[in-house]
Formats: sequence, structure tokens, C-alpha cells
Amino acid sequence: MEQQLFEIILNKIPAPEYQNADQQFFTEANYYGAARLIAEQLGLTDIPFSLAGWRHGWVHFPIKYVRQLTVWGSEDAHFLLGQQTHVDFLATHNIKATAVGLPFIYANAVEHSLRIPNTLLVMPPHTLPYIPSTGNEENYIKQIDKIRHQFDAVVFCIHHSCFENGIWPELLKKYEFPMIIGASANQVNALTRLQKIFSCFEYVTTNTVGSHLPYAAYCGAKVSIYGEFSDFSHYNIEKDPYAKANPELMEFNIKHTEEAFIRKLVPFLFCEHPKLANQHIEWAQTELGQKYKKEPGEIATLLGWYNQNVQMKKHKEQLAIEKNRAREVMLNDIGSMLKLATSYKNNFAIYGAGDVGITLIKLLAAVGLKPICVFDRKYQSQNNVDGIEIRNPEDVSAAEIQLILVASFAFQYEIKNYITSIRKDIKLWLSS
Repeated sequence: MEQQLFEIILNKIPAPEYQNADQQFFTEANYYGAARLIAEQLGLTDIPFSLAGWRHGWVHFPIKYVRQLTVWGSEDAHFLLGQQTHVDFLATHNIKATAVGLPFIYANAVEHSLRIPNTLLVMPPHTLPYIPSTGNEENYIKQIDKIRHQFDAVVFCIHHSCFENGIWPELLKKYEFPMIIGASANQVNALTRLQKIFSCFEYVTTNTVGSHLPYAAYCGAKVSIYGEFSDFSHYNIEKDPYAKANPELMEFNIKHTEEAFIRKLVPFLFCEHPKLANQHIEWAQTELGQKYKKEPGEIATLLGWYNQNVQMKKHKEQLAIEKNRAREVMLNDIGSMLKLATSYKNNFAIYGAGDVGITLIKLLAAVGLKPICVFDRKYQSQNNVDGIEIRNPEDVSAAEIQLILVASFAFQYEIKNYITSIRKDIKLWLSS
């Protein structure tokens, strides 16, 4: 029955989609698909460049340091935050900010009709790409395994980096627990997926503090902290760049993940059994800044989407970066082409007598190399190029050559398929 329910749940949850945009312009507002949510609500096909930082995640600890709210952002930027008290704190440091609520509340994807009674979602502590396992994963799985029979389905939701690190997947496979991959910053539909996931389960439990607590409660799940508590002191943060840059801040934050502090903060979430948990929707709405939620157009304004001067400037910067990358690719291509042609200097030809082909001929001539011939479909209307014969592509089958340089960007794969269909022994060079 558990497997059947798991498959039903999977069908209710959208598959994860990942960010393909240029990471150079991937800002905090883009994390977890927040900017895309606003763009979609405004009917925008493309996501404009965002100037403001939009703080993700539940800030459960006391605020002492500016970096707790600005993270990596420049302190002369404008920040969108979950709470007015956080805005007031930054104001004392002359940093501009606006309370808008956390990005999670903008997904608008909570669907209570999806909820399946007597199902449990387990949210264990997660690693990050630069933070290894905590070392107590199996103990927690064993604690959940003891109460597993009291639910119709028990599913673990693990972080994307945990899946890549392989620790949780291997242990869950060992104990035959089904698994869902949760969110990651470059997942463009992460917030929508999380709301759908939390909408499916009656109960959600964990043994650590984190954003998943108010997120799941916001979606109407009965949330609990159950089992041997795991604070962040177990993490090895030696390779965490943020921890290296902010050691005092990290020490302060970690201290406020200890069980004693969390029990004082949210005593109502600690339960002797996940089935004793209750709904805490109003608490979650308060924690996530529901009362500060703005209209999509206002968020777009705060993010700088309607500032044409800034958008044009960013667009030009992006074009310049793309041109530089294209130039680097072209230079690398030329180097590989010349190296290959040198090794086959008496046995190579070019396919394509257009502008690209002529350019290759001149480049080759500059280093004393000359193709035997050039193949082109329009060979009958073409004159020889620099004394090099233009021939029918059908002649490839009988030509005494070992290498063909494909001088076409738009049709290079069609040309490749044609040549390999008649000569599998010929080596091909294609531009990347």
C-alpha cells in the first residue's frame, strides 16, 4: 500500500526544473525560482535583471549581524525581507530594505485537496555541496522505522545536495523508504514544488530546525520535531566559504540551533509522536511575513524590473560576456582545427565553400597548410578557391582523404550525418 500511495503522491508533484540561465546574472532574487514566480504572475515571458536582494529562508535566530540578512549581497543594494523588524535593523546601519514576506508565500500553490490522510513526510537534516554528512543519519532513520507501521505511507524528502552526496539515498534504500528530492537554489520551480509536496501529506516531521518547519505548517501539514534532536554543531563547515568569511556570525547562528533554544522558541512543535502534531497555519503565516505580502507589480518595481536604464546596462553587460565567451570558443576551435589539420596535412579536405570555408582556407594558408579539395553542394556554380578545386559531396566516398573540416555552423550535424553515412573511416572536425 505504501508504494501505491507514494506513486499517487508523485503524480501530484511537478518534476523539478533547473536553471539554465547565465550564472553571472543569477542573483538571490532568482534562487528557488522566486523571480520566475513574479514574472509568470505578471505575464512576462523573460525574467528581467533583478537589482534587489530577496532574502530566502526562515530567520529564526536573533539578529545581531548585518550579514544575517544581506548574506552575500552588497550593502549598498536594496533588500526585500520577511519582517519589518529586520528592515528596521538594517535601517540602523543605513541599508535600504522593504518588508515583503519571504518568497515562499508567493508560490500560491497550496492545495489542501491533495492531502492524503495518515501519511508522513520526513525532513531530515541536509548537507550542502561543501558540507559533508552529520554522521547520525542512520540513527534517525531507525527512529522513524520504529513508528513506520503506524502510517499508511512514510516518505523522506532529502535536499538535492544530499542526493548528489549519496549518503541519504543509500541509507533509505537499505531501509526501503521511498524518497522525494526537495529544493535547491537553482531549481526554478522549487517553491511551487515544495508547496505541492507539503500539501500532499497529513503529517510532516523532522529532528532539526529549518525553513521546512514554517513552510510545511503554512501549507496546512501537521508539523512536529520528533526524535533525537540534531543541531548544526554536527556540521563540518571548514570548507564552507560563507563560514570562512563570517566566522563569528556562523558561531552565533549555530549556537541558536541548539535544542534548548529551539524548545523555547517553538515548544508547541516538539511532540512525543508525529501523530500528536497539530496545524499551526497562523504561526507560519506570521513567521513568513504574510501580512507584508505585496502585489507582483510592486515586487517587480522593488526588484528594479521597470528601471529601463538599469535593464539596458545589464543587458549590454550580458551581451559583452556572451561575445567574449564566443570569442574564446572560436579561438579554441581554431587551435584544435590547426592542430588536427597539421597531423593530416597531406590528406584533408574542407566541406563548405561559403564564408566559413574561405576563412578556414586563409587560416590554413597562413601556416602553410592546404586542403586537397573543398566539397560543396553548389559545386557546379562555384569557382575554385585560391586554386583549390570545389567538388561534388558525392565524391567523398572515393576521395583519398582521412580528415574533413566541416565549415558550417548551422548545418554541421546534417553534414556530419551525411559524411558518416558514406564514409565511416573519415575523421571529422566540427566547431563547438
